[in-house]
Parts: sequence; C-alpha cells; structure tokens
Amino acid sequence: MNKLSVLLLVIVTMLAYHPIIQVLADIPEIRSVNVYNVNGNTILNITVYHSQEATFHLVDTIRVSFGTNTTDLSIGVQSLAPDSTFRITYNAGPITGTPTATVQARCNLHSWSTVNWSGQIPEYTLLLLLITLTLITALTTFLARKKSASHD
Repeated sequence: MNKLSVLLLVIVTMLAYHPIIQVLADIPEIRSVNVYNVNGNTILNITVYHSQEATFHLVDTIRVSFGTNTTDLSIGVQSLAPDSTFRITYNAGPITGTPTATVQARCNLHSWSTVNWSGQIPEYTLLLLLITLTLITALTTFLARKKSASHD
C-alpha cells in the first residue's frame, strides 16, 4: 500500500507541473490583430478573449514586440463583450520595413499567455498596394495601346 501512495504522489506532482494544467486555467488569448496605417503610423487593433471568472480576475497588460523592441501596455479594467472579448488599439508609430510582431496578454491571476499572435507588419497597407498596382496596370495598358497604335 505504501508503494501505491508514493506512486500516486509522484503522478499528482508530475501532473501539477505539466502544461495541461495551464490549459485548464483561464489564460487570455489573442484572437486577432488587425494592422492598418494612419498618417504614417502603424495601428494594431488587438482582440483579446478572456473569461472573467470574478471581478478581480482580469487582463491587466498587453505585450507587443517588434524584434527586440517590446512594449507592455498597462490597461485598465476592460468591458467584456458577450463573447468574453475586448479590443485594445495600439499605435506603434512609424514602422519601416516589414518586421515580425508578436502579441501576448497577461492575466493578473494566471500570468502571461503564450504568443497567440505573430505576424509580419506590412510596410505598405493593402489599399496603398492596390492603388499602386492599379496605376502600374493602367500605365502599362496605355503604353501598350500607344505602341500598338503607332505600328498601325
């Protein structure tokens, strides 16, 4: 009987330190990050999921990292939508190139989430890229027609 007790104690101890326990805790999750550009500044709209089990159980910090540049955003109590989500807007300022960004959220009881979101921040917005491609296509078409008309 003594060996069985020791074996059970070892199993329970291993389970207590196993990552599956973290799954059972209500750790915040970054559901989405929408990136856009306003007047040369890169803006991130971050949607966070977190089930508030009690009024004292909440997300208190959002961490945004661009390579070695990390910013911790201390946030106040957020109103949760019916689906236990809220949105934070972060102005990263002017960003050059296409760096990879990561976003995490911290629960005051269960600590940091894993990196739920990682993505490349575009130097050019989709709208700017679309306008540029449209202008290039129009110019190419115009020049091709002009060249074709001069050969007739």
